[in-house]
Amino acid sequence: MWMFTFLISTVLLHFAEQSTYCPIKADIVLLIDSSGSVGKSNFQKQIDFVKDFVNRFSIGSTKNQFSVVTFATAVNNEFWLNKYMNKQGLVNALKNITYIEGYTNTHLALDFVRQNSFLSANGGRPNFGKIVIILTDGKSNNQSATKKAAGDLHLLRAQVISVGIGSGTDILELEKIASDKQYVVHVENFDALKTIETKIQYVACQQTSVSDTLQGTDLHSSCKIDFWIWILVGFGSCLILGLMFKLCWFTNLNFSTEERNKRKVSSTWNKEKMTTNRPTKTRKELDF
Repeated sequence: MWMFTFLISTVLLHFAEQSTYCPIKADIVLLIDSSGSVGKSNFQKQIDFVKDFVNRFSIGSTKNQFSVVTFATAVNNEFWLNKYMNKQGLVNALKNITYIEGYTNTHLALDFVRQNSFLSANGGRPNFGKIVIILTDGKSNNQSATKKAAGDLHLLRAQVISVGIGSGTDILELEKIASDKQYVVHVENFDALKTIETKIQYVACQQTSVSDTLQGTDLHSSCKIDFWIWILVGFGSCLILGLMFKLCWFTNLNFSTEERNKRKVSSTWNKEKMTTNRPTKTRKELDF
């Protein structure tokens, strides 16, 4: 019994891990808003979010690569995709990013990424998914230019996720920046960024899974794996229920048999007792 329970527990644990694990191989560029409305402390909260986010992925030249770009009045490339091939180096580089305030020239940041970030010379890999995650707390200074820049970036087959922070963002603009409306995420403040790490990871994985530029991911195989996991879980659950039912049946059967035996013994004992204790009358007494 315990062996089957252990088996199902293992399978369920594996399935739970699969639901949060993202087996993608992509080039991921993070655009971080450094405009004056953000402020130094909130800028640091964005950096902390990025540090936690990258820790959720495997990193390497054949796995996931990360680049970070900050933007305000001007665009600053902090490091290219092929700069850091391990988490420690990447996290240390994030710690060294400084806050340079200015205006919100979002269109310049989007154009920079399209023109530079995914070039092979800068670590871009042609057969890997392209993901852009932009964090911003307000409207861009030139919304028409931002809309055009976002459209051009979409033509590069880059999957764009837009994260709006606070009440100063324009949802319609965020929707234009993102590859799809469902890939727009909004939080009330910078402190809430830590609450959406899993959601952003999930969206990134979903976007890459539908990209026809993704290398090494067979959606049919993934579906088959998930299907057989569900079949195994369902079969194991039914098996456990069956064993529990059978165990209960045998327990009840044994209890009933034992109870019947007890009653039989008790009945026999009572009869014997009655027979033993009954006074025997002599013939004279009977005649009398």
